[in-house]
Amino acid sequence: MIGYVSGLLGVAWISDLSWTPVVITAALIALAAAILGARVVPQLRFCRASFLPIQLLGLLFGVVYATLWGSYQLDHRLPAEVGKVDLELRGTISSIVRVDEGSQQFLLRLSEPNPIHPQLRTVRLRLYEDEPLLKESDRLHLTVRLQTPQSYLNPFSPDSRRKALQRRIDATGYVRDMHAAPETHSKRDSGLRQQIYDQLTARFEPSVAAFLSALVLGHSIDLSTQKWELLSTTGTVHLVVVSGLHLGVLAVAGLFIGRLLVFALRLGYPLSAGITPRLPWVVALSLTTVYLWFGGAGLALQRAWVLISVLLIGQLFRRTPALSLRFKLALLLVTLLDPLAVLDLGFWLSFGLVWILMQLGRLRQRQSPALQAMRVQLVLSLLLLPVLLFALSQLNLLSVLSNLWAIPWVSAGVLLLPLMLPLSFVTDSAQWIVEQWVQLFWSGLSVNAQVGLSPLWTPAPLGLTLLALVGMVLLLVPLRLRLVGVLLLFPALLYAPQERQGFAVTLLDVGQGQAAIIDLPGERWIYDTGPAFGDDFAVAQLTLIPELKRRTHNKPALLIVSHGDRDHAGGVEALMRFHQPELTLSGQPEQVEGRACHLGYEREVGGISARVGGLSQVRDDNDASCWLYLTNGACSLLVAGDLSTSAEMRLMRELESDGLRQPLTWLHLSHHGSKTSTSEAWLDFWQPKFALNSRGRNNHFGHPHPSVTARLEVRAIPLLDTAEVGAISLEAEGADCNTTSFLGTKRRYWH
Repeated sequence: MIGYVSGLLGVAWISDLSWTPVVITAALIALAAAILGARVVPQLRFCRASFLPIQLLGLLFGVVYATLWGSYQLDHRLPAEVGKVDLELRGTISSIVRVDEGSQQFLLRLSEPNPIHPQLRTVRLRLYEDEPLLKESDRLHLTVRLQTPQSYLNPFSPDSRRKALQRRIDATGYVRDMHAAPETHSKRDSGLRQQIYDQLTARFEPSVAAFLSALVLGHSIDLSTQKWELLSTTGTVHLVVVSGLHLGVLAVAGLFIGRLLVFALRLGYPLSAGITPRLPWVVALSLTTVYLWFGGAGLALQRAWVLISVLLIGQLFRRTPALSLRFKLALLLVTLLDPLAVLDLGFWLSFGLVWILMQLGRLRQRQSPALQAMRVQLVLSLLLLPVLLFALSQLNLLSVLSNLWAIPWVSAGVLLLPLMLPLSFVTDSAQWIVEQWVQLFWSGLSVNAQVGLSPLWTPAPLGLTLLALVGMVLLLVPLRLRLVGVLLLFPALLYAPQERQGFAVTLLDVGQGQAAIIDLPGERWIYDTGPAFGDDFAVAQLTLIPELKRRTHNKPALLIVSHGDRDHAGGVEALMRFHQPELTLSGQPEQVEGRACHLGYEREVGGISARVGGLSQVRDDNDASCWLYLTNGACSLLVAGDLSTSAEMRLMRELESDGLRQPLTWLHLSHHGSKTSTSEAWLDFWQPKFALNSRGRNNHFGHPHPSVTARLEVRAIPLLDTAEVGAISLEAEGADCNTTSFLGTKRRYWH
């Protein structure tokens, strides 16, 4: 399996599938050489077979299968070069319809191929209307505007493009016109999940309904931002997102119910003794399969179901396959369904924890079932600490405390919900019991969160993390190696990055908006926070905040909000919940509280000159934008917010009088490359080596305007655009001015 998984990982990490024929050819040559060598030199054979040829054969199969799978999925995707396109579609809603702030979001599975793009299978759509109220399984005839699945291309933002590929979503967009009223099925069997969702939202208050929808239906999108932050802080996200834990609880419950049925059948029908031994395994498998469908059959749930089903099905045969063989079979089936699962942390956690349980099962200890369960949970929680420290930058000791009571609490609820939910739909007393169960869960987590045992930590490199994991294992084994285990933990816990000598700027991909992280020696600034949509979602939650969580060695000391427009200041509240900077500078203090930028702000830090300013007495909101100038003498950057051409001219005169006229290394285009900014005089004044731009892909404003790009081309100024290359990284150290981009260094074949 080592070679097979390595082949899957190799394909998942390449930037273009056109390279795979070379890899396959190399693997075939290596395989042939290994087989020939094993025949010529018998000493190469060991473990009853030639180890190297078997692993190379697995590698070859993994590469070939992952390549074919990836090519097949990409062939169905709407090409990125199409941009936005209007298509007429017919299909059936295949998901629960989420109604949110006057819009409805759902998946549409096409029932007829579109003549222009017949490859499309499933698309994610939004209808910006409350009526007609759509339901799962409704048949629709629509005109929609589609584009290829989008993602924020930053190092630590969720990779939505990969998730869309894994879920077979070929395009995303919105409904422009409904040609007919939704056609509802006469039989609502296929819409049972939608009916339950509607009952939950109608019967319970929003926070309770959102929790129950996530737990029962796998529909976690209704949970508020505050709830997600609480779950993350306490390390209990896995308890709300439908996962292997819930399936495991139902499997154990099925075994118990099956044994009760066996006992009852043997009492009433003694002749049934020949068939009853397998009944508990059948009941357990049936319960987990039903829950797979109720939970929405998401990727994580599919993975857990395959793993549990393979283990259960093995018990149905008289000659039960070895546990290790069933483990490998489950891993093979999961990766055949989704080769990109090897990039998910949940994949490694699921199979890693099962493997650890298998090893713990070999250690025969005389303990009561309750003590053994607590021991296993404690062991798993401790072993997860180094992994979560590396993956999430969070040394979450609080998760051990929270899970000790939260896992039994939620597990008991999962067992009782099949009975309590139907009763709660018809009786107030059952509804009250369910509500109290949910509210006590949130209250308990809130109390735990006050303990403060989940500090953010600077993640150590992978090598030190692996050493820490080995050290944690040594702490748990009954040997005299625990002191060695402690010593192996220290390098990861004490790791601290070297202090920066120059300055670095990360211009984040936040869609149609702007946000940047500025790192100075021993200090960090934030310039703008990206857009917000509605009252409960800011793009900063997926872009700026995850990036800051991975850079915990310096907290943001200064926040610069260029002006009050939502695409620049939309994430201020989300940032303040994460960390409140010592000082805020604002272009419009009346909209975003802070010291006015036009009053000026200057710092000299480690040889870096940093200046922030703004124009006074302006009539336009955009012209109130704060500007930021950085230089170390050799490399320089200017960011001017949304200044218009006339404001740029004013700023040029002011800065020239201050002696700041010099060729710039990097010039950020004003107002996302709008035609009202970046004049010829502005470009000639600064003579930048590179132009930078922040904007959304396929934005309806037409940014950057062709006249702006034409002016750049005439002057041979290269343009780096977040919509084209993702996050842009600028590093100035001494005379070295380096410019890199996310797609330039971390492109994968689905981007």
